[in-house]
Amino acid sequence: MTCEAKDKIRKKYSSLGDSVVAVKLERTLKAGLGLSLAGHRDRSRMAVFVCGLNPAGAAAKAIPLLKLATRSWR
Repeated sequence: MTCEAKDKIRKKYSSLGDSVVAVKLERTLKAGLGLSLAGHRDRSRMAVFVCGLNPAGAAAKAIPLLKLATRSWR
């Protein structure tokens, strides 16, 4: 990801503070990216949460470390 792209993301989502994480993942043949995502229930909000990690996938070994979201889905 270029510095220009990172700056654009930081500017667009600055109101979210430290909850925005940009991670570069390289897919593996056996486990792929190794993550499952879930979107926010309210489609007008731009939000994606990590809801599953495959220990053998690239996402589980990412730096910064990705964590599962702790969010109630009502």
